[in-house]
Parts: sequence; structure tokens; C-alpha cells
Amino acid sequence: MAISAVVSPAAHRRETSGEPNPGILVATDGREQSDAALRAARRLVAGGPLGVLTVLPRHATRDASELGESAELLDAIARQTVVEAQVHRVLGDGIETWIEVRSGYPPTVLAASAASHRALLVAGIGRPRVMDRLRGDESALRLVREARTPVLVVAPFSALPPRRVVIAMDFSESSLAAAGLALGLAAPAAEVIVAHVAPRSSEIAWGSGAVGYHGDPDVALENWVRQLKRHYNVRLKPIVVHGDVASELLELATNESADLIAVGARGHGPLSRIAIGAVTTRVVRCATCSVLVAPRDRASCHPEERSDDG
Repeated sequence: MAISAVVSPAAHRRETSGEPNPGILVATDGREQSDAALRAARRLVAGGPLGVLTVLPRHATRDASELGESAELLDAIARQTVVEAQVHRVLGDGIETWIEVRSGYPPTVLAASAASHRALLVAGIGRPRVMDRLRGDESALRLVREARTPVLVVAPFSALPPRRVVIAMDFSESSLAAAGLALGLAAPAAEVIVAHVAPRSSEIAWGSGAVGYHGDPDVALENWVRQLKRHYNVRLKPIVVHGDVASELLELATNESADLIAVGARGHGPLSRIAIGAVTTRVVRCATCSVLVAPRDRASCHPEERSDDG
């Protein structure tokens, strides 16, 4: 059930200015853990309305035996009131916001809505401490698994637009898409590290999804970065390291005080649409900065992403 329609900020901007940025949709349940997502979305949307989506789990609606069909509507109105108060508290007055309330399994509903709006879905990372997230609050990870469009999981206190970015590059379709999206979101003159993590052995094994790779990974990465430098106002630095992929990415992000890690989901098998790889799972769980995840299927990404040279 929806009580008001979400208007994609990107659709508004394309009509008025032709700007090719993706639409942005904020996921919130009104709690403080979503505050960072609202702030991030506001900073990433230069103008136009901000789309906000909140989902009531089916079990959260009250027993309709006495109130009949009005019970769900009353719960939806109560949730909208909470979210409106959150928007006012976090963003202040004068922010044009479209709030939509739905019911169902939150990750599925959020993912479907983002897909229908062809939007970047922005969500809070939940509990800020890594061990707390490992022990139970994995709502962000469930959302990433369901999503068919890019998801930006926002950590508290991360600068957005990001000024320091680590892009995980394995030359797969999803990593190329993640790179394009991250560069499109980066702040002007941002410092961007494009990192390829190779196995520790001298014999490099490339996945079947790798594209655009010819021979030496250092050469491939240098060539790819050279093309990007012509199109983005950022400082790009290619790095090839050896070791465990997730560990190296997380360590690099920590050492560089990164605001954002960009990765591509690498699910496999018949359930690949809702599965993500072990690297992506660990990065989402353990990163202390924000994480941008592009879906495995590049066709699911926004068609106007600005990484045409990958």
C-alpha cells in the first residue's frame, strides 16, 4: 500500500537540465540509523524533490479484527508521521520530499521500488560498530542481496559526496559499473584509488566474468585509468596488490581514510539475481566507511551511467 507517490529526482533533473545522474531513493524506517542516508541523499541531489521510501513489515501492522481495513492505513499514516518528523529533524525546513509508505518484506519492496524508478537506493548501514553488525543487524546486507539497481550503504560520519574513494576492479561487468557510478558520485578533485587484488601466487586466475583484460593486470589497469582521466575531475591512482580480496580492500580503505568503497556484486548460479559474492558480503559487513554496490547484471544498472569507456 502506498499513500503518496515517489517522484525520481533524476527524472525531474533530466526534464529540466538534461543532467545524466541516476535517480536517488532513500530507504528509512524513521530511526536514527537512517539519518546518515537522508543527509547523504540530500548532498547528492543538487535540486528537485527527494524521494523517500519506508516499508512496514507485514507483522508490524496491527490486528485488523476490530478496526477492519483501516488498521493498515492507520499504521501507514503513523509511519509517515514518524518519517516526516525525521526529515524535518535531519534536513530542516524547505526540503521538498516525496514520502511513500508500503507494506511487505522491506528488502524486497525497497529493491522493487528502486528498480521501477531506475534509482540509486540509499540506505543507512545500521549499527556503526562492526561486531554489532556481525552479531545481527544485517538489514543492509539483505537489501544489497535483493537489489537489482545500485545500492549506496551510508556509514555515519562518512563524507558525501566522497572525497576519498577506493574502487575494487576485477574487470567484471559489475565492477566496471560500480566504478562508473562511484566516479559520478565523487566530489570534484576527489582522490580515487582503483585497486585490483590478484591472488598471492604468480599465476593470476581471472573469473569468467572478466571483461576488457588482456595480459598483465598492471597494464590493463593503467590503460583503463588513462581513459577515465579524460572524463572525470578526480585524481585517479591505479594499484595492483596481492592477497585476500576483501582483506586488502578493507585495509586499503582504512589506510587511505576512504569515505567510500565501490564494489560489484558477484553472485553465481541459478539464484545469482539475489546472491552476492563473498567479497561483497564481507565488505558490506566490515567496512567502516560507506559502500556502493553495483548489481551483478550491468543491464540492471542505470542506463545513463557515465562509465562508457570501461
